[in-house]
Amino acid sequence: MIWLRRSDFFEAAADFNHALELDPKLGAGYRDRGVLKASQGDLAGALDECQTAIIIDKTDAPAYRDRAIVKIANADLNGALVDLRRSIELSSQNDRTRFYCEIYLWVVLALQNQITEANQGLTDYIQSGLPTDAEPWVSSIANFLLDKADENSFLAAAKEGDNHRMIQGQSCESWFFAGLKCKLAGAREKATDCFRRCLATKQTAYFESILAAAQLKQSSSD
Repeated sequence: MIWLRRSDFFEAAADFNHALELDPKLGAGYRDRGVLKASQGDLAGALDECQTAIIIDKTDAPAYRDRAIVKIANADLNGALVDLRRSIELSSQNDRTRFYCEIYLWVVLALQNQITEANQGLTDYIQSGLPTDAEPWVSSIANFLLDKADENSFLAAAKEGDNHRMIQGQSCESWFFAGLKCKLAGAREKATDCFRRCLATKQTAYFESILAAAQLKQSSSD
């Protein structure tokens, strides 16, 4: 994924294609190629890649998570809900895949105007314990979504990290979630600005970048 994180799509595609030539049953290869296609706006192609990964291994929790992200980007919230819950079923409590699935589950429910259910579900998960290797940023995301931290403190927390790459990734995530909260509050112009700032981080391998691009596309067509 290193080429994709550098937005070098040509090299990323070459690496993923080569890996799949060596092992056509490598589910992770299809998942990664799906993220690549989604980051380029090819959501149909990304969906196909995720579905191939699931066909190869129906217990691949990250594959269901990835397909859910593509479905959110496609505004298929009901389909995303099914995939996220399946990924959660297949993930352990201390797994980072599980944490982000719980976060995206909150996103889907909130977009469906089920904010009470969204908050309760995320609260229950947090109370049962975060991943043992979770960095402080993980708690910052959950606290912001649950209105336990304001936007300014959340954005400030994103600037704290062990290295530049971590901080850039957190910045990408922070601007997307800030934009989402603005959208939910009816502040469309501010939401648009946040989504654009998310894309400006150029963290194309992050799901939040993919979702921010989708939100901007949807808002332009409204």
